[in-house]
Amino acid sequence: MTSEGKITTTEVAFILGMNRATVTRWVHNGQLKPEFTLGNGQMIFDHEYILDVAADLALEQEENGE
Repeated sequence: MTSEGKITTTEVAFILGMNRATVTRWVHNGQLKPEFTLGNGQMIFDHEYILDVAADLALEQEENGE
């Protein structure tokens, strides 16, 4: 994990159980919001925000019987 609770796209993909391309697609579709993007294009996310997203996804899957 990066400093101060900030995580990379790779770490987000791991937490959410998806690949990095899906994370990037979700950002472009407005489903995820990085905290900021570095000059080289690397997206940085808030760890707590991603944990909240993961909990929402788990709840959604539970409601859908998955």
